[in-house]
Amino acid sequence: MSGKLLTAALATFVLALAIPSQALAQTSGSGIAVYVPHGEIVQEFSGGSTVLRFSQQGFSLADDPNDPLHMVSFDCAGVTAMTASGQTSHGHCDGVNTDGDTYSLWWRGDDTGGDWGFIAGTGKFSGINGGGTYQPAAEWPDGKNAVRWTSEWAMQ
Repeated sequence: MSGKLLTAALATFVLALAIPSQALAQTSGSGIAVYVPHGEIVQEFSGGSTVLRFSQQGFSLADDPNDPLHMVSFDCAGVTAMTASGQTSHGHCDGVNTDGDTYSLWWRGDDTGGDWGFIAGTGKFSGINGGGTYQPAAEWPDGKNAVRWTSEWAMQ
């Protein structure tokens, strides 16, 4: 799997960390998320297209250590389609903060970045809505990657 492809797919997962848990007044944030590949299946098709199904785990570090998104861990799954005209990725993530409150989100993008949005949450994340963007930040030869994320959210 190409590094850019993995980075794009993993970057979207990082966005899952943008959930407020400590300060409901906060409506935006930013940080970095690091992903570690957990498994993948590559399927090549006639005509040159390839589909990659993958899962990964990671954590988020917010730029502000007091940000509720700081030190959130997550699990993600996604699909990347690669064709002669480019690649696109989409998937979902679920996360948990250190208090045990959970959230889920969707993501989509390509090797330059993408967007994401909250689906649902429990505990401190109950009623969350919003989302954000992500961009690749780093990738390593062994498949690990990092993304920069931004977020905006509101509680219902």
